[in-house]
Amino acid sequence: MTLVSLARSSRTTVGSIFQTVWSYRTYATSSQESKQAQPPITPAPIQESPLSLVDQGVTATGAATRGDTVSEFSSTLPQSRVPSATQLPQAVKKEVKKDLSGGVYLIRPIGVRSPPHPDDNTGIDKRTKEQKRADFTNYDKHLEKRRQLLKEFSKSYFAEVKEFGENLGKEWTAPKSYFKADKALYMPNFFGTTVASSSSIGTTSVLKGKISIVRLYSALSGEKQVNTYFASNAEAYGDVPVEKGYQIVDISVPESFVKSYISKFFEYRTKAKIGKTRQNTFFYGTKLPGDLNLSIGFVNKFAGYVYLVDKDCKIRWAASGPASDEEKESLQRSLAGLIGESASNVQK
Repeated sequence: MTLVSLARSSRTTVGSIFQTVWSYRTYATSSQESKQAQPPITPAPIQESPLSLVDQGVTATGAATRGDTVSEFSSTLPQSRVPSATQLPQAVKKEVKKDLSGGVYLIRPIGVRSPPHPDDNTGIDKRTKEQKRADFTNYDKHLEKRRQLLKEFSKSYFAEVKEFGENLGKEWTAPKSYFKADKALYMPNFFGTTVASSSSIGTTSVLKGKISIVRLYSALSGEKQVNTYFASNAEAYGDVPVEKGYQIVDISVPESFVKSYISKFFEYRTKAKIGKTRQNTFFYGTKLPGDLNLSIGFVNKFAGYVYLVDKDCKIRWAASGPASDEEKESLQRSLAGLIGESASNVQK
C-alpha cells in the first residue's frame, strides 16, 4: 500500500513539471509571432524652433542639409532674430593704454594755502618747554601723531614699486595751460643744503622773486623722468642765461639717511654734470612732514615731478612721470606766458 501511494505521488509530480515546461514554451512562441506581425512604429516629427533650424543650417524650404547657409533662411526670420557678426565668436584683443595717467588731467591747483617761509619744515623742534609740556598732556595731539605714524607705516614699500610699474608714476597729465595767479596755491618750503654750500637753506629763499622750473625727485628713475621735459641733457643740466627770465631748481629728496649720505658722498659727480650757476639751485632737501607731500602730488618716490613756480612761489603748472609731446609743448607755452605776465606786471 505504501509503495502504490509513493508511485502515484511521483507520477503526479513529474506530470506537473512537464505541464509547466510545455506552457512556457507555448507562451514564448506566441509572443514572438505577435511581435513579428505588429507594424513598426514611426516617431512623430519634432517641431524645431527657427533658431534651432538656423543653428543646423536649414534653409527656407525646410532642407535639413548642414551645407546650406544661414543667409538663405534669414529672409524668413525677423530682423532681430538674424544672427549678426557681433554675435559670433570674436578674437579678444588686449587693451593697450596709450596714456599712462588714464586720461586724468590736472584741472585743480595743487599746493598749500599758506605762503611759505624759508625757515619752514626744518625738522628742528622750536617749541618752548611750556609748549612741549602742553602738547605732551594733550590727548588730541597724541591721536593726531598716532594717525600719521599709522598712515606712514601701513603703506607697504612694494606698493609704490607696483604702482610705478603700472603707470611709471604718471599720476596725472599736465594741464594744457597754467593756472591763474588768484587760484594757484603755494609751493611748500624744502629745507636742506645745496651743491655749492653745505649750509642749510630753504628753497623759498631761492624761488622768491623769480620764475622757476622746479624738478623734484628722490631716485635716479625720477631724475631720468624729469629730464624728458627738456630737449636734451645739456638743456636739463646746463646754465640758464639771465636774459631768458627764469631759472631751473633741482630738489633731490633722499628717502633715508643712508641714501642722503651716499648722495653727499658722490656730490662731486653732480658738480661735474651741472652748470656752475646751477650749483646754487641744486638742493638736497629733507622730507616734508605730515601730508605736505600729498598736497603737491609727490606720492611716489620712484617718479619725477616738474612744477612751474612764479615769483610769489605759487604753483602755476605741474606734471608727473615721463613727458609726452603735448606736455613738453604745454610747459614751454606756459613758461612763455608767465614770463610775459611778469613783464606786464613790472611795466604797470
